[in-house]
Amino acid sequence: MPVFVIEEQMSYEEFLKWQDYFKQRPVGWRGDYRAYQFLLTQGVKEKAWDIFNSLDPILNAKGPDDGKSMNMAQFRKSSMFSRMLGATGGEEVAFEDLE
Repeated sequence: MPVFVIEEQMSYEEFLKWQDYFKQRPVGWRGDYRAYQFLLTQGVKEKAWDIFNSLDPILNAKGPDDGKSMNMAQFRKSSMFSRMLGATGGEEVAFEDLE
């Protein structure tokens, strides 16, 4: 698709979303990651983002709920889990299989 068609048809909101996407996933990060893995086999001790700037948003990603997620043991202690166990009239899920 030619650039002039994209300029005419892409909305500003979509353009902003693409910018956000490329900040989180820079172009060429996969090649940089492969090169870093090769360097590790050669004995390099530096962090990936110190060598390749494109890997910083990949390996140090901060999500919207960063630090607020709970593991399965915490979930089993929550009131939501006890309410789910007391629910009636639905499908039964074996939570042991989810671990």
